[in-house]
Amino acid sequence: TVSKAAGSSEALILSYADRHVTYAMKKRDWLRWIHWGPLLVIALGLPILGGFVGIKSLRTVDGNPWYSPLIAAMAIIPVLAIAVVVASDKVRTSRMVYGGTFVLMLIVHLLIEVGYRNAPGGRSRMRPLADQIWKEYPDAQMFALLPPDQRAAVDLSMYLNRITESVDEKILVNLAEPDRATFLIASIRDAQRVKALPQRWKIYWQSPASQEEKWDVYVLPPKVRASIVPAN
Repeated sequence: TVSKAAGSSEALILSYADRHVTYAMKKRDWLRWIHWGPLLVIALGLPILGGFVGIKSLRTVDGNPWYSPLIAAMAIIPVLAIAVVVASDKVRTSRMVYGGTFVLMLIVHLLIEVGYRNAPGGRSRMRPLADQIWKEYPDAQMFALLPPDQRAAVDLSMYLNRITESVDEKILVNLAEPDRATFLIASIRDAQRVKALPQRWKIYWQSPASQEEKWDVYVLPPKVRASIVPAN
């Protein structure tokens, strides 16, 4: 039948690949370590340097190592097991090459995902600002006063679920007192344009000193609506 023929062909291909890879590894042992060496170094280096050593480039925004000792140890144990198997002369098959490579790359991928999500480069710079605006002014409108070659951060619009519109400072100067809070993101490079704003625009947020691209956020508070006191 067709299914039996297909199964026989697959078994034949795997058998040939197994014999070919095994023969190549036995004849050229150095090829094996060219393949396994970099994978093992990365898979062992990440949990060791990011968990136990805690080098500067593998630290979170809070200054802590990427991994706790428990997570680092959980990653090191299977990698060492694969290293022992690879170093053994008794196990040199194509299945070990394919399976071991897959497992090592999966471990490295998970380690990078777990660590980088809390690194400075893995965090959105606009998320804290968006959270604060949502908390204090959930219906705020957003504007941006930026150089022509720059646009407002996309992640700010995503977290606020609204558009950050680019405007000219002349529009902002003549802007009437709004019914809802109005925010303005301004680049430090456009300090002269910001000085033209009326004094009713108040500084609301400043980018961290360690940030390469600096900007300030100004707010124009909504007008205070007079409360109606019912007559006695």
